[in-house]
Amino acid sequence: MRKCGEFLFLSGFFIFLALAVPAAQAADCELFYEDFSGDSIHTWDFFGDPYWSIENGMVVLTDPEEYTVAETSFVPGEPFVMDVDVVDYTFSEEDKDCYFGLYAFTKGHGRFTVEGEEVDGVTAVVWPIDYEDACLGVWDTPNQEWITADCHVFPVPLTSFGISISETELVLRLNKENTPVKFSGDFSAAAPLIDTVWLRANCPGMTLRLDNLCAQPLSEGGYDGIWKDAGPTMNFYVQTYAPGSVIVIATPNLSDFYVFLDSDVSDGVDVDDLAGAGHHLSLTFSSPTEASATMTLAGSAAKNYAIAREFRIPANPDADGIWKSPSCDAPTRNLYVQTYAAGSGIAIVTSDLQEFMVFLDSDTASGFEAEELSGKPFHLSLGFSGSPPEGATTMSRCVAAPQGVTSAEMNGYVSLYSIITTDK
Repeated sequence: MRKCGEFLFLSGFFIFLALAVPAAQAADCELFYEDFSGDSIHTWDFFGDPYWSIENGMVVLTDPEEYTVAETSFVPGEPFVMDVDVVDYTFSEEDKDCYFGLYAFTKGHGRFTVEGEEVDGVTAVVWPIDYEDACLGVWDTPNQEWITADCHVFPVPLTSFGISISETELVLRLNKENTPVKFSGDFSAAAPLIDTVWLRANCPGMTLRLDNLCAQPLSEGGYDGIWKDAGPTMNFYVQTYAPGSVIVIATPNLSDFYVFLDSDVSDGVDVDDLAGAGHHLSLTFSSPTEASATMTLAGSAAKNYAIAREFRIPANPDADGIWKSPSCDAPTRNLYVQTYAAGSGIAIVTSDLQEFMVFLDSDTASGFEAEELSGKPFHLSLGFSGSPPEGATTMSRCVAAPQGVTSAEMNGYVSLYSIITTDK
């Protein structure tokens, strides 16, 4: 290497945000997380041990006079995004070949093919002195040499670097965003093979501090979930539907809500608000985990937001979408259901699109049972298959989520009852 109207159901949804979104580590770094706090579940091996240390919740590399590696097990099993934070770096010598990076690969015998060559892994490498750029590469195992896709001038300050591995692309990431630097092809075998990650460097006179090595699943083309900016000053709820539409609900404070519905998510979101209040949202997804949004509220100047997805749906949700009871053809009650990778789920119930009840179940593995989230005296039980028990009514899923779901129709049951008690 070098060298429509029914979508108004969510007006009360963001009560959920304050109670159900876990910390970023639990929500985002589902496949791997290391904060170097000393409480790690990972075992690290250091090759070039004098150069490495764990200090103040960071991994510190000091004056690596030769090639050195920090290694640990990493078994993603599925397409993923991996980033590591750059706290800072300093130099006392001007060595143009100075570099640091990460490398996700297999120590086994499996290989995948890039540009006709058999390779064992993918690396992102930062060259901070003479070149001031970062490169994406793969290790050609038979020929024992690096194959470089390209390089990209890194932003200043450089706050993170990493890689994205999907079934069709290997991508260089800088500051938690995908760059144009990538390999394209059939890489369906890549992520399942990977079993190890290295932090690596060769840079005499350098002091480098890294933190928060994080890997999260890469949902191919999926944007569903809860998104926030860094403040956070604005929260965005995103849900796509089988026909290709998308709804976005924005709130800065769990009190004011702005609802946007775009009929085609493939080119992002660029619509006026659904309520006709004069608001406008433009939203561009740069990856399944990063996006940029510009929201213009009526009578106000446009505001820009760099947002990241903090809470995602599972890879194959079973029951997400719009349900109606007792049937799709003759509904008297609408139920809007979304589940999350952490195991929680939410249901919003309305009969007239005017009054809403919001139910949150923190663990939907054994079904959906919850009391109304805002304190209304109601209890909800949902079953997504089978015949309704006594006291319950039938329901059917009429619009499936997320986009790409091919089997929309499901049948289940709903039981909604008051839990008001009267003292005697």
